[in-house]
Amino acid sequence: MTKTSPLPSKGILKQIVLYCDTLTIPQGTVVDVNQPSGVLLNIFCRKINHVPGADGTSITMAMSGNAQIGFYSSSLPQDFAVGAKVSDRLVMPTKLATQAGKFGVVLRRNGSNLDIQQRDPPDLEMQAANYLDLIKEDGTIDTSSDFRNE
Repeated sequence: MTKTSPLPSKGILKQIVLYCDTLTIPQGTVVDVNQPSGVLLNIFCRKINHVPGADGTSITMAMSGNAQIGFYSSSLPQDFAVGAKVSDRLVMPTKLATQAGKFGVVLRRNGSNLDIQQRDPPDLEMQAANYLDLIKEDGTIDTSSDFRNE
């Protein structure tokens, strides 16, 4: 399943940043933003729900230029894998996991190769993540937390 949204005819899209509590990725999701320079897609979420495809891919991104897809979350599902389409060639799915003490993992195109980089938490996003931790599974606010916004 590919969903396509037309981009504005003026300007160049450089970066997409998505903040959400729970990211649900339908099976067969492909991100294809047709920009020769590449697009930086950064997703900040507390939880990821996904259904891997037959090849094990959770999400596929068409990567041109210096494109990257990054997931910033305290943990990723064990079977979470990102596929990359580079120059109309599908690269084998790459399993991504956040290392202990890190806040995110990025899959970045580097010429014809793909690099995986672990990321430390940026200050602003870490504060937002703390707020997300106040939301319980049923959607209500956890009032027993010692978290203070001072």
